[in-house]
Amino acid sequence: MAVLLIAALAALVAECLPVLEGAHGPERGEALERLASLGPKGVGPLAAALVRAGWRGREGLIDALTAIGEPSLPALMQVARSHPRRDGRRLAIRAMGRIGGTAAGDSLMRLTGTADRDMVA
Repeated sequence: MAVLLIAALAALVAECLPVLEGAHGPERGEALERLASLGPKGVGPLAAALVRAGWRGREGLIDALTAIGEPSLPALMQVARSHPRRDGRRLAIRAMGRIGGTAAGDSLMRLTGTADRDMVA
């Protein structure tokens, strides 16, 4: 059952990704709402899609993770530490700041010892 759920979530993310890669508009907003409505169960598929997304898609996926909130922090921390693109890491760091709270603050403090500490500040 869990495998079917994961497959369905991944399919929804794959369906929304081309829309996120496009211009801002009503379709993009609707796609973001659909992805954010997945809640905590959508964090894994959204984070996995970050690797194959272009810069606009990454921005949309990070926005969806931000809307999900605190359950996204571990995935955002992983992106902030290891995404191959600087803009991907920057988006994740900014998202953690927008989520806020103690857990986000702790995650951001751990990043102050990395090469990207200027983005954290």
